[in-house]
Amino acid sequence: MAVDGIVAIATALGRRWPVVLAAGLALAGTPPSSSPMRAATAADGPGGGSPAPVRAMVDGVVDITGHVGDTGTIAAGTGMVVTPQGAVLTNNHVIRGARRIRVTVPGGRRYRARVLGADADQDVALLQVLGAPALTPATFGDSSTVAVGDAVTAVGNAGGVGGAPSVSAGTVTQLHRSITVTDENGLEPEHLHDLIETDARIEPGDSGGPLIDAGGQVIGMDTAAAGDPPGPQATPDGFAIPIDGALAVVHAIQDGGGSAPAVARRSSHAPHSS
Repeated sequence: MAVDGIVAIATALGRRWPVVLAAGLALAGTPPSSSPMRAATAADGPGGGSPAPVRAMVDGVVDITGHVGDTGTIAAGTGMVVTPQGAVLTNNHVIRGARRIRVTVPGGRRYRARVLGADADQDVALLQVLGAPALTPATFGDSSTVAVGDAVTAVGNAGGVGGAPSVSAGTVTQLHRSITVTDENGLEPEHLHDLIETDARIEPGDSGGPLIDAGGQVIGMDTAAAGDPPGPQATPDGFAIPIDGALAVVHAIQDGGGSAPAVARRSSHAPHSS
């Protein structure tokens, strides 16, 4: 039986793609394309040409960049606004190892951010944007109602280039998927479970972005993609963390982490802006 490779989708400018394992098969990474953005169409393109439910919620989507170590490496991803006060949900792998984090809000203003907490096992992190005016939260739905065949749209920061959110329409193809993700050296495996699989194209930089349903509600968080490193010719198999699980981690962090032992509470060792 053929085994698909799974590729994590936070961009790492100047680095190879993280390598991901599926059923024991590793897939080598390659650098990002010089032209990673897709052409806009009514159902697949930057937010201005998107379906109405997508346009209605893009104010709740932000771009995230993390400066990793002293090498000048920049990791780019996406986030979702949780509260008007600037709490932002994203993947842990987007900000892992970052010494400085910047969040670009709708309208193009950039702000520093710090990590409130993260659950590496669930690949979920909660950030706090510092000094921003009131933000518009994303509209969160109920991932327990998602069914195979449902229409969905993946929204994110494809290619890590910023600007209007990129979108890709598709359907839910499977539920309750499990994958194993490693770093670019095949180390530090992370096992993710109960994922939503979709044929909406998910690309580098989309990590942490919303997977929304036909009504414009967030039902998942874009996290990984299958096949070769994502791009115009990629096999469109993407994976999203169900939003119910991601928000459970958020609530545990907001409550101090007491109900979720895997959640790292705020500490001087957590990545933060300087």
